[in-house]
Amino acid sequence: MKKLLNVLLGLMLALCLCFVLAACGTHSCVDDDKNHKCDTCEESMGEHSDGDDADHLCDYGCGQVADDGCHGITDGICDECGKTFTTKEVFVTIANKGELVMTQEKILAVDKNEDAKIDIDEVLFAAHEAKYEGGAAAGYSSYTGDYGLSLGTLWGDNSGSFGYRVNNASAWSLADEVAENGYVYAFVYKDTTAWSDSYSFFNVNTANAAKNGTLELVLNGAGYDADWNPITVPVAGATITVNGVATEYVTDSEGKATIKLDTVGNFVISATSENSILVPPVCKVTVNQSAEVFVTVANKGTLVMTQEKILAVDRNGDDKINIDEVLFAAHEAKYEGGAAAGYSSYTGDYGLSLGTLWGDNSGAFGYYVNNASAWGLSDEVTGGDSVYAFVYTDTTYWSDSYSFFNVNTASVAENGEVELVLNSAGYDAEWNPITVPVAGATITVNGVATDYVTDAEGKVTVKLENADHYVISATSTAATLVPPVCVITVEAAQAN
Repeated sequence: MKKLLNVLLGLMLALCLCFVLAACGTHSCVDDDKNHKCDTCEESMGEHSDGDDADHLCDYGCGQVADDGCHGITDGICDECGKTFTTKEVFVTIANKGELVMTQEKILAVDKNEDAKIDIDEVLFAAHEAKYEGGAAAGYSSYTGDYGLSLGTLWGDNSGSFGYRVNNASAWSLADEVAENGYVYAFVYKDTTAWSDSYSFFNVNTANAAKNGTLELVLNGAGYDADWNPITVPVAGATITVNGVATEYVTDSEGKATIKLDTVGNFVISATSENSILVPPVCKVTVNQSAEVFVTVANKGTLVMTQEKILAVDRNGDDKINIDEVLFAAHEAKYEGGAAAGYSSYTGDYGLSLGTLWGDNSGAFGYYVNNASAWGLSDEVTGGDSVYAFVYTDTTYWSDSYSFFNVNTASVAENGEVELVLNSAGYDAEWNPITVPVAGATITVNGVATDYVTDAEGKVTVKLENADHYVISATSTAATLVPPVCVITVEAAQAN
């Protein structure tokens, strides 16, 4: 009996040992709740990591983010999960101790902190990410201190001697909001002791100029009055630089300088001063091909421009001047409110076409170059050419007849005579362009009808007595003429 009891006791001890061993790891671990621990022994289970399933979550199934979140969002879209962020394009300039290292570069800033706006910090981060060698991690940092979000590193400099402006106005902190197409300027002080660098800026950030044309700029500096209110003051005596090279142009007492650029291309205009340390101002100027062209415009039979000399600029960058650019320049110079108010063009089924001429949008337009019909507004024009554009008087049948004299300009002495020949543009039976004489047309001088009438060959001899400039034109009872134009200069007689 005693022996039997010993055997039973041994079996019981063996069973207890089995249970202990099972509880201590000799079982198959199970983690049903996916918390990375065995439901029985709480041993660690499963790797906490994210693979390529584009959700940033742990692939094991714990439901937690397993990486550093959205990344690669320089274009506003996370490379992994595809999440989109608010973005804005901003123009950024950075100067490092008086040296320009970025000049109005267009930067796509991303709302990294997801507060539905773009601030200065995000703009400068994006600028370094795009343009600084090694990216923002190598050249830029910010921190939150006693004065809010502040600069720690700018363009690799961590001196703490920094300044920044938005649209040439002082900012409170890096948390200030920046609008779409805003301008941000950040700089490292050259004078790191007294911080005497003077922030300066031109009246415009960008400009377009014609080759061999002139451009007036005004240079101002930021300052404060006696009560510490922000003010701007003109910067006099500053030397203008073009692409970093000093020129002979110097600002006057009002900060003004008129410069001339004789080469087509893009230029960075800045300035230096012997009187103070300037934070270098920046104006980016695009100089385009240009040509001086003589322009005439008639609005339903009334001359509104007569052989005006217009400087037309290559606006589309194809290194030539076309009719569209000539008419744009003419309206910009002579129409009240400029081209925006009185002129437009569009590309339609027949190419580049007129939408608005001298404020008229009827679509009843015509235009000629050197008295020859043009194919479209994209036709090339060269210096010295004459462009004539008009709004039809007859907007039903478009019967207005384009007419022109044999010369656009002439000079005679006092009491001298000039013979003119008046022709009109037409077509033969096969629709080839031809010119035909205009007979029986009454000549006008400065808009007043005279006794002069063209003969069967379109000829007429006009006598002008007094020294002056005269606009010669013509009207007809037989046809609706697009008014022809000849500008005649009567020169004073030389004294004996």
